[in-house]
Parts: sequence; C-alpha cells; structure tokens
Amino acid sequence: MHSEGILCFHLLLRKATKWGSVLSREEIYTEVIDLVEPEDLPSRELSQQSVVEDAIKLKNEIEKAKENQSQLEKLGLKFGGKTLLIGPPGTDFMSFIHHISTDIPLRLLRFRFEGILESPDRLPENIRTGFEFAKRNSPALLYIERFELLAENNSNQAAVLSMEMKNCSWDVDEVLVICQTSNPKAIDRNALTLFEQTYVFQSPTLEDRVRVLEKALAGSSADPTLIAEVTEGWAFSDITHLASFLVRNPLDEKSDYSKSELERIIGDAGIVPLGRKQVIDSIAQKVEGGSHPTYERLSEEYPDAFLDQLYLMAVGDNFHRTQQVIETLNSNLPLTPEDREFLSYYPFLLSGSADEKLTRLLRAKRSKDRLDRLLGR
Repeated sequence: MHSEGILCFHLLLRKATKWGSVLSREEIYTEVIDLVEPEDLPSRELSQQSVVEDAIKLKNEIEKAKENQSQLEKLGLKFGGKTLLIGPPGTDFMSFIHHISTDIPLRLLRFRFEGILESPDRLPENIRTGFEFAKRNSPALLYIERFELLAENNSNQAAVLSMEMKNCSWDVDEVLVICQTSNPKAIDRNALTLFEQTYVFQSPTLEDRVRVLEKALAGSSADPTLIAEVTEGWAFSDITHLASFLVRNPLDEKSDYSKSELERIIGDAGIVPLGRKQVIDSIAQKVEGGSHPTYERLSEEYPDAFLDQLYLMAVGDNFHRTQQVIETLNSNLPLTPEDREFLSYYPFLLSGSADEKLTRLLRAKRSKDRLDRLLGR
C-alpha cells in the first residue's frame, strides 16, 4: 500500500511537471510571435492594387501546386511557398499578406520584433521557436517584416533562419513563409537563394493613386486623376497620408483646380513624400544650411522638369507618332525601322516606367493644347 502511494505520487508529479513545461512553452510562444485568425483580420478599404494583383498570382500558384502535386513529387520538386516581397519604403506590403491570409484562408503569424530584438543573444532560439509555432498552427502564413534585420549578412541568426526556412514548406508543413524588405543588399546571400517566388514592387502606379484618392474625394468635384499626377513617385504610405488630409479638409466645390493650386494646397498641408530619397536629400540640404527649396522642387525628381520639356517638343512635332512609339515600348513589341529612327531623335522616350511615359505624354499634350489655344491655333 505504501509503495502504491509512492507510485501515484510520482505519476502526479510527472504530470504536473509536464503541464508546467507546456505552460512555460506557450508563454515563450506569446513572447516571440503573434497569431491572428483570418476572420479576425481587420478589413482594408484602401490597398495598393498593383500589390494585390501579385498576391492573386501567388494564390494561383498555390492552387496549381496542389493540382500538380503528383507530377512535382515524381520529379522530386517542391512548391515550397517561400516568397520575398521587395519594394521601396512605404509600400503596401500588408495588402499582399491580408489578401493571402483571408482568401485561402490561413492563420497569420508575425514575429514580435519589439520582443525578440531586445535579446540579441536569444535571437537564434527565438527564430526556431517562431517556426515551430507556425508548424503547430498550420495551415498558416508566417510573415517576416524587415527581413534584413533577421537575415543580416554573415550573421549567426541568418544561418539559423536559413536552416529553419529549408526545413519548412507548404508541401509538408502547410506553412507559407512570406518575407518583406526594402533593403535586399543587406540580406545574407544564402538566405536569398531559398525563395521560390520574388515580387518586386515600385512606387504606386497612377491607377493605384487614383483608386485611393477617389475614395478620399468622394462627393467632391475635384479631379482625383489630376491630384494623382501631382503625387507621381510618392510611396503608398504618402498617398494615404494625403488621403487622410483630404478627408479632414475637403477641397472647395470647384472642378477646375490647376496643378499649381493643388501643389500649393498639398505643400501648405505639410504632406511631404518622405519615402523618396530625392526629397530627403533636399530637406537635408535645407537643414544643413543650404538653399531653401520650394515644395515644387521637393516634389519632383531632378530630371523631371527637363523631361517634360523634351516630351512637349516630341508632342509638338508629332503627337500620334510619339504615342504610337510609347505604346510599342510599353507593350514590349518589336520596334520597326521607323520606330528606331524616331527614337534616334527622341531617345528620352526609352526612360521611365510605362505609367511615367503615359503620364508625361498626356501632360505634354495638355500643355500643347493650352499653348495652341493661347496662340489662337
């Protein structure tokens, strides 16, 4: 009887020890990583549409991987599901994550940087804990923001992170690993080679900017496209700051705002696109005691004014030919001998993105039409 009592005591002690270890492990998880169920994610009214479009591409790839799983296994191939998002500061990366998490749907897990970065010596251990937790809560999306902070070149945590990523996949663990960075040069090269998909984002397109400004200007007679043209090159975060200002300070009920009026309104509001390096350089020069640039100077890249004049020259020479060549370039179609001859006179048409070319073309056409009216042509 005495021996049975001792045995029962030891069994209870082992159970208590096990429960205690589980509890402490759960506490470690909550210190390292956050988990949000897909139905608990807040809705997003404003999104960078060009980013969402790439999220749709990734979702399609996930579906194709499932459809072709047997063929992939036969060839010894895997889908993996490790994706890198690269874009300038202020890019709407969260729209990508939100779309994948809610549409599949998946639990969203994010490292708690405010916790794990405070203890650099525990960083490798915390990385392992995060991946372990993601696998325990699959199907899941593990989102790593500021990836360069965890995968710094030639660092111990980069080696640990690379190993954990190698041992985690959508095929086996039902875990997508999506990382984001605005500084890919700082990332360990070995870690970079692990990504199966990479999506590179630029500044918001004209369509992106118009979509946001249309909602901010709902009920106003102001032209969102004209304001969007004024904000060319702005980060998505800058556009949302401007949208917030326009909601708080509705424009007067007039539809014929000029570009200079809109630039003045935006400048007076203190909405400065700090995501742009040129703007930061200009402000730094001002703070350091150099020249005091106007808002117009801050809001343009150094070649813009000159390029606009060159576009006006091309449009004045032959608008339809200029438009045709730009459309050919934007569509990546082969250039005809006539196109090449035209470009030899106007080689500047080769520079800039497709949206930038079209924006400059339309701007030059409006300027030409205005000059023609003034001259009575």
